[in-house]
Parts: sequence; structure tokens; C-alpha cells
Amino acid sequence: MKSYKLIGLMFLLIVYLMPEYCAFETSIQIIEKVNLSFDPGQGYEIYDKGIKDVDEDSFSRNFFINSTSTENNALLSIGSIFSLTDNIDPVEFSNYMADILVGAYKLAGGKEIGIDFANSTFGQNVKIITLFNSKSENQTVIASWVLDRDNFAFVISDDSNLTRRSVETLEIKS
Repeated sequence: MKSYKLIGLMFLLIVYLMPEYCAFETSIQIIEKVNLSFDPGQGYEIYDKGIKDVDEDSFSRNFFINSTSTENNALLSIGSIFSLTDNIDPVEFSNYMADILVGAYKLAGGKEIGIDFANSTFGQNVKIITLFNSKSENQTVIASWVLDRDNFAFVISDDSNLTRRSVETLEIKS
């Protein structure tokens, strides 16, 4: 019986001493607070809806842009998907997001009626896609682009000028 107590005591001693000799190494994603600015032009109000979703793999923050004089509106979303950023090209992911948005609109009866390009402040040539739904007689303009290695933005609007200005003026500064 004494040998079991001695073995138990030795085991407890090892457990208490072990943390001093253990090491831990891993990769983590850190969200950095940055300043965001963009200029939709005169006559617009911007509503920050705060952080939409946060989990261990992603986050997004949405801004609603509303015209004070017309019915033009837009959604600007800034997001990141942490679990994918080490394994994929961020530009391809941004294109994938645009394809999803355009595909969903086409499923609802929309048709692509135009493609234009704008230069982002990050040096990317951003595709701006205009769609039209004859059932609802609505025009929708979509753009998606990369902000940096981990973050992307997309705009869904009913005004191509508003979408273009969002792409051309959106800046992030540390």
C-alpha cells in the first residue's frame, strides 16, 4: 500500500513540475482596430450597424448608405474570414464573393446588363457589375474587392455612381 502512495506522490510531483517545462505554439488571428473612411458624395447619410457577426472564423461590419434626396441606397460590408486567409488567394476569394452575390440575384430573376471597372485606393482594378430585374424593375450594382491579405469589402447598391465612389474612396489606415 505504501508503494501506491509513493507512486501517487511522485505522479503529483511530476504534474506540478511539468508546466514549467511545457511549451505551446500556435497561430492566431488578431483583429486590429483601424480607421475607415470613404466618401459617397454629397446628400448621403451613413449608418454604422456595428459588427454583424463575430466568431472564431470570421467577422463582418455593415454600413448602410442612404440618399437624403433620392431613393438611392447601398450596403457596404467589410469582412474577414480568418480560417481561409492562409490557404487562398484573397483576390480570388473576393471574386468568389461577387459571384455568390451575382448568382443569388440571377436566381431571383435578375440579368447582368453591364460591367464596368474602378480603381480602389488599394491599387486593385475592381469589377462593378450591374444587374436588372424586370419583375421588380430594380437595378442592382455589385462590387467586391480586397482591402488587404485578410479583409475584403463589398457594396450592393442601386446606383452605379455610389458604388464607384465607394470603391474609389474607401481607405483603411492604422
